[in-house]
Amino acid sequence: MRDSNAFWRRSLSPWDRQAIDTVGKWLRPIPWQWFVTATFSGNIRAETAVGKLRLFADHLERFSRANVCYVAGQESKPCLNGV
Repeated sequence: MRDSNAFWRRSLSPWDRQAIDTVGKWLRPIPWQWFVTATFSGNIRAETAVGKLRLFADHLERFSRANVCYVAGQESKPCLNGV
């Protein structure tokens, strides 16, 4: 861990540090070639977001002419307009 991240890491709970270390250990051996973040405008359902991600992965497979495997994390914010 770089020194610049030392303060950030110390501010985490022991459980959070363990979770980050575990995920890092799981992902580190993979030779990653792409990193993507996706943001959707408006309020869309989780199922719609997953479908759009799968469609993007399909397009990326055709573009790269290789298999694409991905890990996705999904977060959402509460609807602010009361609907």
